[in-house]
Amino acid sequence: MALFSTPTLALPAGLSKVSFSELTGEKVMKNGIYTLTYDEAGIPSISHTPLDINLTTRAIEHRNEQSIGARAAGCDNIALDHHNTDTALSNLENTCSGGKFGTTWAVADFVVAFYCQWNRQAVCTRQSALEAVKWVAQACGAYAAGSYSGDGYAYGFTDYQKHDFCNIVLESSGPCPA
Repeated sequence: MALFSTPTLALPAGLSKVSFSELTGEKVMKNGIYTLTYDEAGIPSISHTPLDINLTTRAIEHRNEQSIGARAAGCDNIALDHHNTDTALSNLENTCSGGKFGTTWAVADFVVAFYCQWNRQAVCTRQSALEAVKWVAQACGAYAAGSYSGDGYAYGFTDYQKHDFCNIVLESSGPCPA
């Protein structure tokens, strides 16, 4: 079972990192759901839907299997707030419930639950989100940041102030490297 840190998730050829602050003019992410889209010219944009983070949520479930086998799970060694993690994950799962295309993430204070899409055929579904969370929780711990990657997509949760996700950086310190 190979565990690696989320930064090793490969950025597909031709895509570069996206600066959240440059696209939105914001220095912190607000609670709610974000979606990253690209227009036909390849120009990125980010949309935001506010959500109340004080809603009742379910706790993270663990898988009972002994090994995650060949699945690619990465752990970031960041402890996360339980309520905010549960809230962000529940909001992401609800967002994906009808099948969602494109990179999307849910924020609850500084915790972000994310679905990164690099393959246009990959789809975020509620079931795939639930399964990925279970794999990450087994590999990293229920409230420890980590991610799970598949063919052209990744799911995970982390503290967005301490760790980039989906090739989105909070603030750019100049041109974003490819």
